[in-house]
Amino acid sequence: MKRRRAGDSADGLREQSQESAGSLHPDARGSDVVEEAIQSQDTVHQQMLFEIAIAKRCRLHKLIRQRFALALKIQQEDFALIIQQSQEPVARYQLEAYV
Repeated sequence: MKRRRAGDSADGLREQSQESAGSLHPDARGSDVVEEAIQSQDTVHQQMLFEIAIAKRCRLHKLIRQRFALALKIQQEDFALIIQQSQEPVARYQLEAYV
């Protein structure tokens, strides 16, 4: 048989009791719960920021589309005005020729 030293067995028991007591200690469990709650809040906060960023990007894209649509409309009006002005002298000339 192997003899055990009294100090070794006492140290081993003390370590085992501290480990098991630490896992059962209410503060130790509470800190894990608090950490999970904080991590959950961080996740929710990040998700909200992500949704806000998406909304801002969509709003920006909408403004860009509206700006291009307005520029296209102005360009079409200008083109129509130029065409109308270029056709008016011909129409006047034709009317004067028949009178």
